[in-house]
Amino acid sequence: MAKNSPHNIFFPKELHQVFNALRFRSRAILVAGGTSFHGYPSSNCLNKLEIDNEDIINLLDIPELKKVRATDYGLDIGSVVSLAQISQISPKRLPLLLNVALKKLLQYPIFFQATIGGNLCLKPWAGDLSMVLGVLGAQYELKSPSGTRWLDSARLLDSYALPINPNEVLTRVKLPETSFNEAFFYSDFHAQYPQNPSRLVLTARVSQNILEDLRLAIQLPGLPTVTHRSIEENLLGKRLPFSKRDISSVLSNIKSRYSAYSEQASGQVAKILLILLDYFRRINMTDYNPW
Repeated sequence: MAKNSPHNIFFPKELHQVFNALRFRSRAILVAGGTSFHGYPSSNCLNKLEIDNEDIINLLDIPELKKVRATDYGLDIGSVVSLAQISQISPKRLPLLLNVALKKLLQYPIFFQATIGGNLCLKPWAGDLSMVLGVLGAQYELKSPSGTRWLDSARLLDSYALPINPNEVLTRVKLPETSFNEAFFYSDFHAQYPQNPSRLVLTARVSQNILEDLRLAIQLPGLPTVTHRSIEENLLGKRLPFSKRDISSVLSNIKSRYSAYSEQASGQVAKILLILLDYFRRINMTDYNPW
């Protein structure tokens, strides 16, 4: 336990020590990258308590949570592996979308100490990587004294935060191997307002100017992530560049999904549509400009 600190800080070496500590310190919070100490929201998977609670359990000394392993399935990444470390994984192994997202996020110094687990466990809204990993179909391993369970990230895209029980710890992210060759990530992250970003995540596989696969997700401030299956299905198999009719259909579909929300949401939708269309034009998915 650390001394000369306003907190009781524990450095367990094994997971069972974490569970034992939580049994006797119900107000303890988990810390990985420690971005909470710099004003970023608490990356606490166990509860919504603030960082000024009495006890802190630092997970960085647990070897099981620090591993990165290539598998036949893809990649296994321990929950306390930093975003900076993940960015150094070979592009042959790291999904293109995750690589693109990390390059954008690591423009902000605070993300260099952030961990993949901490980013996913932010509350009340999960961090940027929750959308990226959800679109990629990652699996999350959770452990507790009673055993192990898995969460399907794709089914959690419309959730505000990771649904972790009070006695569970996120231990591992299992990433499938992908063959996408186009990727785009946008987040209007601001260090003062990290919990209210607009986000746009897109990844696609294009072969001989034919769109073979597409994944698209959008999040507006304070609203759940929205996936656009109908857009994906309508565009699959079409030749690039997309026609005026195709693009108009995409823009109308996205607008309609947010028509019930406030005028502020409408403004954010317009901004997202401009960003999406600009990306389509830059990679020659279309030459149509409706504005």
